[in-house]
Parts: sequence; structure tokens; C-alpha cells
Amino acid sequence: MRLFIAVACQANPAIRARLEELAAISSDPECGVRVQDENSLHITLRFLGTLAVTAVPAIITVMEKQLADFTAFDVELAGLGSFHNALWMGVKPALQLGELAAGIDLALAAIGMERELQPYLPHLTLARLEKPAAEKVRTWFEQHKTASCGTVQLDTVNLYQSFAAAGSSGYAIIHTVVLSPPAQAVKH
Repeated sequence: MRLFIAVACQANPAIRARLEELAAISSDPECGVRVQDENSLHITLRFLGTLAVTAVPAIITVMEKQLADFTAFDVELAGLGSFHNALWMGVKPALQLGELAAGIDLALAAIGMERELQPYLPHLTLARLEKPAAEKVRTWFEQHKTASCGTVQLDTVNLYQSFAAAGSSGYAIIHTVVLSPPAQAVKH
């Protein structure tokens, strides 16, 4: 099983607009763009790789213990970035996500999993690039590279199984931890 732990992200109107723009570009098969499904948006905390199904209960225990004291929080999605095969929106501030990722990484190491060696860069993948970006994609990227998609609340952490199918990929949620609601301000 290919597994990862991620915070689910609900699309707001600005995110939907970026996804729709990319979908319009992706209608040209020469562009090689595969837009992320709105219902699968997430910010990865830790990629676990291919593991035996017998590892799942221990991972769930780590998630439950590590996330017990975390409350839901807001982040701003702003600024585009890219990896060789993905276009993504940056996340600000990344402090709480970094704390979540580091805590999970340490707890997983305590049960024998290897530590993550790469620096944590929280991001929301908008699209996958199946070949070098076409001119339409590069133009769209330049036009939106400093764009903001506003604020979203992050309140759910999932253990996902990823799977690949012909020309696409998908995710199945194996376990969900709902973060505590943020404390309500007292009105005087």
C-alpha cells in the first residue's frame, strides 16, 4: 500500500477559480496538464511510501496520539510554485503545519519508520504535469504566480492510500482524525 498522511483542504471560491482555469487549459491534450480533483485537495504532512497493510494500525495510533492536542487552524493559500511534475499553491503561515509534520515524523520514527530527510514545504497541489509545461501553462503560471486563494480552515487529518490507474491517480481515505475546534473568543 502506498500511504501518506495529509490535511484535507476544502476548496473555496478562489481555489475553484484556479482549478477551473487549469481545467480549461487542460482541455488541450498537448498541454499535458491533469487538474487535481476538488474533492481530493490536501496538504501532505508525511509521505510514508509503500508499506504492508500490517503497518496501518500503528500509524493510526501515532496519528491519534500526535493529533490529540491540535486544534483546527486557518492558513492562507498564496503564491504559485512548481516541481518538475506539479503546479502548486503555497501555504502561509506554515508554522502549525510544520509542527504537525515534525511531530508525526518523530512519532513515526519512534515506531521504527525512517525519518523524513527533506525539508518540509507545505503546498496544495493544483495540477500534475504529464510532460514539460506547454506555453499556455507557462503563461497561466506567470499571470498567477503571486495570486492569493484566500484563507481556508484545516480541521481534518487523513491517512490516505494512493493508487495509480491508466493516466490518472486517486486516493482512498483509510483513517480520519478531526482536530478540535478552535477556542471561541469570549465576548465582553
